[in-house]
Amino acid sequence: MCGIAGIFHTDAGRPVAAEAVHAMVRALDHRGPDDRGVHVDGPVGLGHARLSVIDLTAGGHQPMLSRDGRHALVYNGEVYNYRELRKELEAEGVAFGSQSDTEVVLQVLIRMGARGVARLEGMFAFAFWDRDAGTLLLARDRLGIKPLFFVRRPDSVDFASEPKALPRAGRSRRPEAARIAEYLAFRHLAGEESIEPDVKTLAPGHWLLLRGDECRIERYWEPVAAGPADPEAVFGVIESAVERQLVSDVPVGIFLSGGVDSSLVTAAATRGQASIDSFTVGFAEAGWDESARARVVAEQCRTRSHTVHLAPDAYPAGLLRAIFYLDAPLNHAHSPHLLELSRVARETVTVALTGEGGDELFAGYPRYRLLLAARRLRAMPAPVLRAVAGMVRASRPRWARILDAAAGDAAHAIAINSAFLPLDEAAALAGLDDAAALLAPRIALANDALARRGEVVEALLELERQTYLVSLLQRMDRLSMAVGLECRVPLLDERVVDHALSIHGDRKLTLRDSKIPLRKASSRIFGHAYAYAPKSGFGVPLDAWFRGDGRLARMLARVLADRETRERGLFDVALATRFLDEHRRGSRDRTEALWGLLNLELWARIGLDGRAPGDAVELD
Repeated sequence: MCGIAGIFHTDAGRPVAAEAVHAMVRALDHRGPDDRGVHVDGPVGLGHARLSVIDLTAGGHQPMLSRDGRHALVYNGEVYNYRELRKELEAEGVAFGSQSDTEVVLQVLIRMGARGVARLEGMFAFAFWDRDAGTLLLARDRLGIKPLFFVRRPDSVDFASEPKALPRAGRSRRPEAARIAEYLAFRHLAGEESIEPDVKTLAPGHWLLLRGDECRIERYWEPVAAGPADPEAVFGVIESAVERQLVSDVPVGIFLSGGVDSSLVTAAATRGQASIDSFTVGFAEAGWDESARARVVAEQCRTRSHTVHLAPDAYPAGLLRAIFYLDAPLNHAHSPHLLELSRVARETVTVALTGEGGDELFAGYPRYRLLLAARRLRAMPAPVLRAVAGMVRASRPRWARILDAAAGDAAHAIAINSAFLPLDEAAALAGLDDAAALLAPRIALANDALARRGEVVEALLELERQTYLVSLLQRMDRLSMAVGLECRVPLLDERVVDHALSIHGDRKLTLRDSKIPLRKASSRIFGHAYAYAPKSGFGVPLDAWFRGDGRLARMLARVLADRETRERGLFDVALATRFLDEHRRGSRDRTEALWGLLNLELWARIGLDGRAPGDAVELD
């Protein structure tokens, strides 16, 4: 696991300055504390910060060059089928000089170019330079586990694993109102856009080819159901995925949340293995704490269990650090806890397996059941549904969302399902006139998913994998790599993904039960009571914290009252202050809006103004 960066000049006669690439790599030091490298070849400069996981010798140094110097590669991630690919290449006469998976990726690309990307199974982002062809190929894994950002300028393209490594000169300092509103409503942006002005992301499952002035982006992977799969066989597939993701030359641990997903990963990882370290977040608030459930799994699977606590008064400082490393407003309130969990885990292990992806593959979130409820209500006239939604919107926002979804078409229902905040409120806060426009990118994606999948639940899951899941993976990558910890996601292994895609939505979700295949597997291992217990979730009691008088509540009040917040004008401060008053009085639950607004302003101070986390706001 590493950080990559680089510069491509469209004019082949204009060389890249090595120091510019060195500066980009220095901004990624936390991602790769073990080694650093820069290679400049005329109009291209490639940089790399290395965290050694496979082949700890100098044989894995990057940028990695072919023997003749024609080709160069910087690569971040792990390719889990590299041994199989290596055998194929050796049978063709290729001689290897190291045990590194990087060298395998280099040789695949030398022989196959962009066609070779589809042969790679794992999590990765890379840049591959072919001097003779004058091409730079950027690519990202199928589901976006590893990040890749880029900025297109009139005469160059900059790219990096994190936005903070991208040169800021000549870029806008103010995000568009539409992006602000979309973040407030959904906590993430759809498509290639990022909230950082002028910064784009290479979409999962895509590659980008640069040659002179040409910039071509193509999709190399689409989710396809291979045929009906047996839901009962899912744990065997997970075991297979975990087995190949345990391969490492450094210690491996597990993030154990107490939920079904991470418990199955733990069960698979500890079968036939020596004891493994597991790491869990604990809360003082009983309604949010799942450490007791995690302890059940840890004891049964005989892991060495570690529980990490972050006191409420330490949360604001953790929030600021998490925003700095994420390079964006936070999408999840438990991000500071994840950063602390990663820090503690890194003291013992270099790699951690996580349960990310189970909800988006097997329909685990409660909001997915809302879509089923909406589907049943669609027999009623749309005007009636909208009228009732308006009547209950303030007191029962979840029911209002069901009614709104039922009143719209299928694509609209899918697109709006993952909203955290009503679109009209998000638009009003951001000063955007057309709230409906916020749904346009998601409706386009939903229609595309419906055309391919032909079934509402599976179309919703596909949209979630393209949007919400990518935000989860970005958070996991950024906050673990902040401390030089590699996180792997076995539930997003190609084998598990292919199996899940081949299970019909009706066998994953009912109005009563979610992610049915995973719960059945968990029940066989940990018992019915564990598998079907209501999950309190890896969450944070923001509602109570914002109503109280602790440090987070004081931080929020101070940020909304600050003159610089008003002068920056990212959102309507008067409306935000009204929301805070309503929340404190208990007349409306404004948690989601207040959380988003606080993050926006703090991110602007850290990400746009360039302040250190400790200088963004005074903490008493």
